[in-house]
Amino acid sequence: MDRNDTGSVPAVTVLLPVLNGERWIAESLESLRVQTFQDFEVLLIDDGCTDNTVAIAQSMGLASLRVIQGPRQGVSAARALGVISSNSQYIASQDADDLSDPCRLEKQIKYMNANPKCVIVGSWARRIDENGSPIGTIKVPKDTQSIRFAMNFNCPFVHPSVLLRRDAVVQAGSYRAGSARIFAEDYDLWSRMARLGELHNIQEPLVSYRKNSAGITGTKGQELKRSGCAIAILTTEATLGERLSDPDRQLFSLSYGRHRRISVIEAFRLYRIRLRILFKFGFPPAFRWNPWRVWLGPIVWIVRAPQQSTSLWENDEIPEISYGRTPLVGPSDVTPVFGPGSR
Repeated sequence: MDRNDTGSVPAVTVLLPVLNGERWIAESLESLRVQTFQDFEVLLIDDGCTDNTVAIAQSMGLASLRVIQGPRQGVSAARALGVISSNSQYIASQDADDLSDPCRLEKQIKYMNANPKCVIVGSWARRIDENGSPIGTIKVPKDTQSIRFAMNFNCPFVHPSVLLRRDAVVQAGSYRAGSARIFAEDYDLWSRMARLGELHNIQEPLVSYRKNSAGITGTKGQELKRSGCAIAILTTEATLGERLSDPDRQLFSLSYGRHRRISVIEAFRLYRIRLRILFKFGFPPAFRWNPWRVWLGPIVWIVRAPQQSTSLWENDEIPEISYGRTPLVGPSDVTPVFGPGSR
């Protein structure tokens, strides 16, 4: 992978924040070296590594590798630093234990060039274990309206698969670095970028997403669920234009970490919220994405044993989530605008 000989800014900056990733960093960087699209740089943000991650990366002789070293500040702050340090038109994401298919950037750049209103393009992901063996496929919704609908329930992008327009990232406020409590920093950013343009997921795996017991998903799973649940609730409240009641917020949290069976009355209350979201979007987006979970889930939860024994929230109370002084989604923030024909 050769750096642009003209000295011009590369079209893409691949952000690669890392904390002690020596086990897989060489494999991850090699997947970028062999990209069919070559006008990019790799920006490795050292988030306080104490192992040989940086030495291994620098020993690979990648001309387009830049390294920013600093104290440990968390992945949200590391990604935010990467955005500030980049001048490229596009920002791609990759983690130190994940892999990009050789054609990934080429296909995503081609899509972005053909769709100038698109601000985020992702893809499906191939799930692999720690040894690199495939264990499944992560499928995510395709088009703008389906993605916006899904955003009311869960994160609709696989983070290591996304390519972003940098100006839209900046306009939306970038990754939030103000609080260590933001574990779902990607979902948070997507919820703020959603109103700025079109969204898309290429319907084929362009990345390999590693199930890593030492990664944030393995070590901070409960915190991720709590953070993601709060973003889903606040996104739904922005969609509906009103705050949900505390009991309805608690019911909504069951989508992320169900800790008990629900009653028939509670199931009806969940359906009432979901039908209100459906009426904002219409039927096609509401049934193109994971319809069994959205529309059959509450019925199953009446009789099926819970997935975990404890609530996401202490004392079953969902706190008002406001990271720093700015709410994730709300009138004082970049409020997502959803529904047919909205931009």
